[in-house]
Amino acid sequence: MTKNGYPVLSWAITGKNRFVDFWAGTYHDPREETYANCIGDLGMMAVKSLYAWKRGHGRFRDIPERQRGSIERNFLKRLPELRRLHRNCGPRDFLDRFSEGGAIYRIFLLHIWQPRKYPMYDQNVHRAMHFIKHGEPGELPKTHKARVQTYVERYLPFHNSFPTRRNREVDKALFSLGQFLKTRFGGHP
Repeated sequence: MTKNGYPVLSWAITGKNRFVDFWAGTYHDPREETYANCIGDLGMMAVKSLYAWKRGHGRFRDIPERQRGSIERNFLKRLPELRRLHRNCGPRDFLDRFSEGGAIYRIFLLHIWQPRKYPMYDQNVHRAMHFIKHGEPGELPKTHKARVQTYVERYLPFHNSFPTRRNREVDKALFSLGQFLKTRFGGHP
C-alpha cells in the first residue's frame, strides 16, 4: 500500500507537450546509441547499422538473408543516388523514386535521408496515431501503396502537428504509446 492508497493505471487527457514528455519518457531501447551515432550519416556502414537497429538486430548480418538482400539491393546499392538527391524532393517523389523494398523500409530510408523533416513510420506509431484520432487502436494498411499513401497524407500532417517538439521525442512517444496499446493494459476506458 502506498501512503494514500492503492495504485491503478488510468487515462488522463493532456496537451501535446505533456503527452510527448510522458510517453517519450517511457521509451527504452538499449540500442538507442546506435541510432544516435548513425542518424544523419549516409555512409554505407551507418545505413547498415540503422537498418539493423530498425530490425532489432545488433549487426546487419544478423538480419534474415532475404530481408538483408532486399535492403542491399533496394537501398544500399542506391546510396550514391540518395546522396545526390536534391533536398527539396518531396516525400511522394522520394518514395516513387525508391519504389522497391517495402513501404516501411522505404519510409525509413526517407527518414535516414532527412531525419529532422521526415519521421519514422511503423505499426506502433500508426496504432498510436489512430488511437489519438479515433479513440481506438488501428493497424497498418495492408498494401505497400496504402501504407505510403497513409504516411504522406495522414501521418506526416499528424506528426507535424507537434510543432514545438523535436521529431525524435515525438517518435519515441508515439512508438511507446503504440506498443502500450498492444499490451493487456492498453485497453482504454
